[in-house]
Amino acid sequence: MKTEKSLEEVREWKQNIYESDKDKAPEQVLDKIKHETEYIKKELNLQLCRSRKKPART
Repeated sequence: MKTEKSLEEVREWKQNIYESDKDKAPEQVLDKIKHETEYIKKELNLQLCRSRKKPART
């Protein structure tokens, strides 16, 4: 079934990311995510805007 194949591909992708990041410090993982986000924004020519309101803390 096609859905099962897609799900298996997502699981493999998730496992690969986990394996590549499991020994990194949280700061390193966050830096990697920020870098990848900037790359995607640039490639897709996205200009994201931020909300001026900060979420309320509870």
